[in-house]
Amino acid sequence: MMFLKRRKLCAYLHVVPQVKVLKSIAAVDPKDQSSYILGQYTKSSDGKKPGYTEDESVENKESKTATFAEMVLKIDNERWQGVPWILKSAKAIEEDIMRVIVQLKPHKDSGFSSLYEGTKPAALVFELFETEKVYFTINSRKPGFKGGPTRSRVVLDWNSEESKKDGSPLDPYAVVIGEALRGREENCESAVVGNGVGRS
Repeated sequence: MMFLKRRKLCAYLHVVPQVKVLKSIAAVDPKDQSSYILGQYTKSSDGKKPGYTEDESVENKESKTATFAEMVLKIDNERWQGVPWILKSAKAIEEDIMRVIVQLKPHKDSGFSSLYEGTKPAALVFELFETEKVYFTINSRKPGFKGGPTRSRVVLDWNSEESKKDGSPLDPYAVVIGEALRGREENCESAVVGNGVGRS
């Protein structure tokens, strides 16, 4: 009995930091429109694709339902102070994507700041829809005499023939179920997250 209680306590302590982070997210004031953007797609410029209210499945042709939303969340704790978390969601876009982008701060004293001035920061990207992949987007120098900055990708490929020698990657749900069957609670979410967040 003591062993079971200890395991449950360890699992609880493992998710407590996650709960603390979620509870540290500052509330968004609906009246403060500087913290979010809402929009609705309209007919394409060539007229081939209808707007949201022109869709046959939309009964209310005066609908103000948002089909695009962007929100900036701020986490009020020491570790994430000043780091914006930008959430975006949309429908009827050109591709179905689920992506997490972690933008990295540039190193001011790298000695290459003049070469990459005006370029986007390097980023770590997680693609989570259909073909999952992880890659870095970095600024590098173009080959040749002219040189100049260019955007490059460094891809971690788990779908290559070499990576599949040890077997194909498992579905995320299969991994969670497998961990649960092995009794590895520290690798699984707990009801603490669901029950602990959202309560005043």
